[in-house]
Formats: sequence, structure tokens, C-alpha cells
Amino acid sequence: MNALQFIKSTTKARNLDCQFQQEDAYLYATTEQYAKQIEKEYHAYQRLNIPGALVDSIPFAVNVQNALVRREQGQFHPLRFLTALVDRMVKNGVPIYEGTTAIKVCQYPTD
Repeated sequence: MNALQFIKSTTKARNLDCQFQQEDAYLYATTEQYAKQIEKEYHAYQRLNIPGALVDSIPFAVNVQNALVRREQGQFHPLRFLTALVDRMVKNGVPIYEGTTAIKVCQYPTD
């Protein structure tokens, strides 16, 4: 499970009010100089199998040379997300420690 899937599923399963929504994300260039950098970034995406598309317009009132779009990216209020999780943990009796040093970290399977 990647971070987007985790936040989306946790928000839904726990009914968290963190303003989660999925939106397209744009990295755009308004000059030819930056348009070349956007093209380089797009080629890097292709080499690394990162989903993205090179487009020549965006749905905003900005004249662009080109843009790199990533579809359905997650957007949420991180403080509201974490506050809701902490509140739920406290209600379930999970102790939360501040100002302490971790001396050992164990990883357990997450079924």
C-alpha cells in the first residue's frame, strides 16, 4: 500500500474530517526556458515509470508553454488528519510519549 492509498483508506474507514480529495497536479512552464525543463522532467518520469502526461494547456487562467500533469493526486489537511488519529488513539487507551528517545524499533507484519 502506498501513502496515497493509506491516507485515502484510513480517512474513509475512520470517517476522518481532514478534507481529503483527489485532484490533478500540474507542474507548468510559462517560458520556453522552463518548458525545456518540464520536458526533461517528463522524460525522467518515463524512464522511471512514474505516471504523468505532458500537456500544452491547464484548466486555469494561465498561459503556459507546456505542463506536466499527474492525475488523481491526494490533497488533505495533514494537521486535521493527525489530530483525528491521535484523538482516536487516546480514546482507545494508546499511550503517547513526548520527549523520549527511541532505543529500538521493531517492525511487525501488517495483515
